[in-house]
Amino acid sequence: MNLGTYITRSSTFWPEREALICGERRLTYGELERITNRLASALIGRGLAPGQAVATYAGNCAQAVETEMALSKSGLVRVPISPRLSVDEVAHILDDADVRVLFVDGERVEEGGEGSVAVEADQHDAAVLNFTSGSTGKLKAAVQTHGNRLANMRKLDDEFGLLARDPRVLPRRRAHHARARHAAARPAGLGRHRRRPAALGRRVVPRRALALTVDFARTRQVFGAPIGALQSVQHKLADMATSYYAARSMTYDALADLDADREPRTEAFMCKLFVAENAFRIADEAVQIHGKAGLVRGAEVEAVFRKLRMFRVLTGSSEIQKNGIARQLLLPG
Repeated sequence: MNLGTYITRSSTFWPEREALICGERRLTYGELERITNRLASALIGRGLAPGQAVATYAGNCAQAVETEMALSKSGLVRVPISPRLSVDEVAHILDDADVRVLFVDGERVEEGGEGSVAVEADQHDAAVLNFTSGSTGKLKAAVQTHGNRLANMRKLDDEFGLLARDPRVLPRRRAHHARARHAAARPAGLGRHRRRPAALGRRVVPRRALALTVDFARTRQVFGAPIGALQSVQHKLADMATSYYAARSMTYDALADLDADREPRTEAFMCKLFVAENAFRIADEAVQIHGKAGLVRGAEVEAVFRKLRMFRVLTGSSEIQKNGIARQLLLPG
């Protein structure tokens, strides 16, 4: 099972339902199935074997999604390359990943047949090579397996409750690490693209931690009164809410720069550092207010605490973000 097989399944049950919406381009599941099958069979017909690398050099567009699903169906490894990278960085990725085919700006190979393509893939097989932003030297590849991709899909549902709203949702992760782009979901498939810095996704969990703690402070009784009546607890809640607001505002400011076609490179490092550190502080205070109830395995606030702790390490540790900030500040001029 891989992400491409979800398209085939959806095209069987809902062939006329919209699967992909990107600007003026709209595709049903039946149309998306035919397009991805043609591309997958064309690549296989050109001698590409499962496990070989195919790179995509494009922004977020419908063709990028079609290509991703076709590569998944054919068992090929996708190597997304951000158009924001330099020529040397792109050359390094192509060489390091041993890329066999490069798609540029949604180029299409259409001569393949429309028969269903479903190359068997093990959950441990590589599906994507995501190259890091190179904050510690040369860009390095992080391998995502087919199992990782499916787990990410489930994780998105845990964070955003997509499946609770519609049982036929296939969430999708961001298209590019360096571009900090993300795609939202549509029923049973892929959906509208929207921009969001990597730090923005980290706001959802601390917001939940704050909501859980406010509710706990209102309902937990001590000495005949809710603990929210205690000034010490009120101060903690005030600090948590202020930290959350600051992280959200900082992220949206960087997002505005990105929308204005400016390069918020230093701000991106700052956002990832500030949001990760403050999200963990919010979670830590949440556990402190919950007391032993916040330490019990299975309690939602305990799960939030563990989840937010990892953000100080993943996608570049806090120390790496500081290195990036300092390097940008010390650039000549």
